[in-house]
Amino acid sequence: MSPQTKRGAALAAAAAGSLLLAAAPAQAGTIRYDVPPGGGYAVAHPGNGIVKVAYAGCPSPFSFAQTASFDVSVRATDGPATAAFELQNAKGLETWASFSPPSLTLEKDETATARITVGFTPPPAGDGATRFRIKLDPANGSGVGKGPGLVVRFACTEADLSEDPGPT
Repeated sequence: MSPQTKRGAALAAAAAGSLLLAAAPAQAGTIRYDVPPGGGYAVAHPGNGIVKVAYAGCPSPFSFAQTASFDVSVRATDGPATAAFELQNAKGLETWASFSPPSLTLEKDETATARITVGFTPPPAGDGATRFRIKLDPANGSGVGKGPGLVVRFACTEADLSEDPGPT
């Protein structure tokens, strides 16, 4: 094989590999999220695939450690695929999250529901809000692709909590 033929074969192989890599995201599909309103929070769909869940205050008044739970509906535009929930980022004090179930197996356009519970310690007054970034992380090669995810925000600080709840 001549040097020119070898070079041509190498370029063709590289081009084919690039096409496969470029095709992977298109075949992967997208995960869509939805959170029904309720439970002291507002839900926004800003149009970019991210669902924003915003609590105006502390979800558990008169308790220093805060927890909140909500349901999320998840749909994959392609399937079948398996993906596990992942807490990608949390801004705040002593943050944690749990997911029930911890992973989902989705068929194309199938909707499944999961329960998300987050917990945190409220920051001191004036120290900002507590935030969580959550998404489903697909199993390697599962075909789900990238989903924008959920952003959960709590405008809850130590100052919002009262030592004496007063008369009930």
